[in-house]
Amino acid sequence: MWMQLGFTMLEMGSVREKNVSNIAMKNMLDTCISAIAYYLLGFGLQVEMNGGIIGTTHFLTIGFDSARYLQWFFFFSQVSTSTTIVSGSLAE
Repeated sequence: MWMQLGFTMLEMGSVREKNVSNIAMKNMLDTCISAIAYYLLGFGLQVEMNGGIIGTTHFLTIGFDSARYLQWFFFFSQVSTSTTIVSGSLAE
């Protein structure tokens, strides 16, 4: 998640002063929307631990233990960073 802050600072330094607050808001929205989408759909499609059909379990963190939450957070931070990289290429 520190990469989010780093990309935000990089983008803020790359745009004009009038657009700095827009970049900060855009990156915050990227992170929030990524968290919701990955929580609802992404993790269940990405991880299938029982060797069954992909996307049948692990939705909405049902039945998670603490190790699974850490795995979710790690994967979420990668997803969130990739959306920030893409949106950062469109700054200004």
